[in-house]
Amino acid sequence: MAPAPAPPKAAVGSGAGVCLPGASSSSSHGGCYGDSPSAPTALAPSSPIPPKAPIGHSARHGYLRAMPSAPSPPAAPRVLPRGAPAAPPPAASLPARVAALRQELGPLSQESRYHRLMAMGRTLPAYPPHLKVAEHKVSGCQSTVFLRVRDVVDGRMHFEGFSDALISAGLVALVLRLYDGQTPGHILQHDTASLQTLGIFGSLSPTRAQGLASMLRYVKELALKDLLRQQRKTGP
Repeated sequence: MAPAPAPPKAAVGSGAGVCLPGASSSSSHGGCYGDSPSAPTALAPSSPIPPKAPIGHSARHGYLRAMPSAPSPPAAPRVLPRGAPAAPPPAASLPARVAALRQELGPLSQESRYHRLMAMGRTLPAYPPHLKVAEHKVSGCQSTVFLRVRDVVDGRMHFEGFSDALISAGLVALVLRLYDGQTPGHILQHDTASLQTLGIFGSLSPTRAQGLASMLRYVKELALKDLLRQQRKTGP
């Protein structure tokens, strides 16, 4: 028997397509690919995109760690406009100051209390030499003592003082720690008997104890003068 003739080859550009086995020619592409201008170009299948792992999974254990959020930047400090006065800090009340001194000086022995007073005296700021005059001298002290009102800011009195003896200088520093920054009214209302709880008077000689009492009385006189000055300034 003579062999069957081979099917004729489709000419290039003839529009005849080549169908894959088992493909239907009735579909849009028909499973056939050719060089017909109307035939779609065959695309290579792209590699499948792996599904995203949920948050909390990692590549090693199947979980990805959630990245921590960046910390918020710190708030910018509040800047006062140029020339704006800063509000003065509130002064500690006199009872609070007495309590602080009681805690500092009360438990000490007499000798240790003397050393603490001398240490306080060394912390006194320098006193202007031209203000060492009779007007600011405290009478009734064993040593030379000067006390004066340095200035008054927002109704609060600020003092400075000096003594040529270290123990008396410590007593001046003690008075300033009590009353510096207080209003005249608070100074006048303060009962100096509360200072007995500090143990200071019992540790001092009679003349130095009298000197401390003179300093306290002198500060109250300065407070009264400033209170009267403020009243005259504001009027009735």
